[in-house]
Amino acid sequence: QPMALTMMAWKKNKPSSLLSMEWGYAQLHFEWVKKNGGKPHCMARGSVALPENPFQEPPEIIARAIRQALDQAQVTEKHCIVSLPVGWLFSCRTELPELEQEDLQSFLDTQAEREFPLPLDGLQIAQAPFQDHLEASHRFMMALPTQRFDLLNEVMERAGLKPLSWSVAQAGPSFLQSLGIQDALCLLSTPMGYDLLAVSGGALVMGRSLSESNQPQQLAREIKISLGELSVEMQRSIRTCLIPLQASQEGVAQEALVQLQERMGMSHRILSGEPSLAYCLACDFLVGPANPIEFLPPQVSALEAWSRKFDSGRHKWVGGSLAAAILLISLIFFWQGQTLEALEDQWAVMEEPVKELETLQQRIRLYRSWYDQSIPTLQLIEHLTEAFPEEGEVWVKELDIRENGQVSCSGFATSNRAWLDMLEKLRGSSQVKDLTVDQVRDDRQTQFSFRYRWEASQP
Repeated sequence: QPMALTMMAWKKNKPSSLLSMEWGYAQLHFEWVKKNGGKPHCMARGSVALPENPFQEPPEIIARAIRQALDQAQVTEKHCIVSLPVGWLFSCRTELPELEQEDLQSFLDTQAEREFPLPLDGLQIAQAPFQDHLEASHRFMMALPTQRFDLLNEVMERAGLKPLSWSVAQAGPSFLQSLGIQDALCLLSTPMGYDLLAVSGGALVMGRSLSESNQPQQLAREIKISLGELSVEMQRSIRTCLIPLQASQEGVAQEALVQLQERMGMSHRILSGEPSLAYCLACDFLVGPANPIEFLPPQVSALEAWSRKFDSGRHKWVGGSLAAAILLISLIFFWQGQTLEALEDQWAVMEEPVKELETLQQRIRLYRSWYDQSIPTLQLIEHLTEAFPEEGEVWVKELDIRENGQVSCSGFATSNRAWLDMLEKLRGSSQVKDLTVDQVRDDRQTQFSFRYRWEASQP
């Protein structure tokens, strides 16, 4: 009943008009859309030029530019929805095992920790369910660093706007239905290069920026590698690459598509009438079905909070729960006292032999370096070097090796993908323990720092 009340309140408060914003790499496109009957229509539109790296600019500068553009277009709407570029996001796919509902989120959190280069508390994660051609359940996850999410929210707030949704327009049903095909690759031109999307069964299953691919052979190779990361069933079903008319006229894209057709037999098709991502985003929000990717944390309405507070079932069991908690705590302390007493008796018996062993171990540590034939530091450096790509796409700026195998490393990479491949190799090594990413920054080059504990392999 509380959930039904919440949904009723949401439908009642859902606006009939809003500002839909497509945040791109070098430009922000916006459309003021109003729902008129069953189909939204655009009342005003415009664009704002963005700095090369908006995350290095003060939020008030970008907010001022957005506000000026909205005022020039005579946009008075305060509510907005925002689509983020796929190049700012991390993404991964995972097949869902047969688990109870309460265990499913723990499984997804574990997968996200393994796939994404930042801790979960530093990410805003959105999830979209989909099924492959064998009807197996999967989950597509996209993540945005929380630091960037907070900065974007601050920009909107300073511009006098209230975001109702942060998502990816390319994952919504309006954009996917406009493609006219259920299984395909989609190569979209951007100021930085290209964005590559993979659609399987009418759902977005991959989104990646190919900003480093400025040569036909390199672009074709990146598309082939990206396709190879999908499941075998998806690869077999995706035999068409969609490309907008503007991108199809570019020499790099033309030659890359020819190579894909020769090597993989993949045909290509030009998109006719490429839809506005801002308009697609507005259609999903105002008319539905809803976009499955949503980064905005769920908001608890005042009605839902009131219904939870005054739920009669909660007050009914308060007394019993307190009594059970007191009894449980008492039993835990009793068991702990009995266990400590038994352990103290065991220690009294083995105290002297343990002291003799500790003395012997101290002597071994004192003279170990004189007869140890291994060179742990060189083994560590060799192991770390093997994780780096041979082409020189990732290099070290600073390496700090301390006692007990504690390693701190920082450096640069020419692309985010090269850095992630190197990080995945380290994660897959049984000698690397407690690997933690301290910092990742995307400027013209990817700057990173991480640390881990290295354990030498036993002979």
